[in-house]
Amino acid sequence: MKTILVLAAVVTLLVLAACADDDDWPAGTGDPRISQIGGVAEAATYAYAATRGEGLLDYLEANIAANCTKEDIKRALAEEPVPTGFKTIKDVKFDGDDRATATVVVITADGDREAEWSFIREGDDSWRIVEIPSLSEEDCAAQ
Repeated sequence: MKTILVLAAVVTLLVLAACADDDDWPAGTGDPRISQIGGVAEAATYAYAATRGEGLLDYLEANIAANCTKEDIKRALAEEPVPTGFKTIKDVKFDGDDRATATVVVITADGDREAEWSFIREGDDSWRIVEIPSLSEEDCAAQ
């Protein structure tokens, strides 16, 4: 009986969390945008790791993606250590509702590496990368 009550309480909490919209999150805590940005950073890191950078194209802001080729990206990132995994994001700062910066912590062969990445919102809850070290719109244009 005790197990059923605990299970019912957990299910109730999960249902309430799933039904919550963005306005239900208190400012500065549990902001769903942070999870969205973290998801993009993690997926982009593993794409970067698997393809030596060219996989990032799918996670770049539309204008940057339109102006960067896979070869541009590989060239721009040639001197950067290739991540082997994703650890976390921290210090997320929002500039309005549609721009953010975050410290992204990736795992490399030489240990953890922290770098500031910039993001922009595209649509209601989709975020894309605007800049990471050695790769921005200007880096592709300069190639």
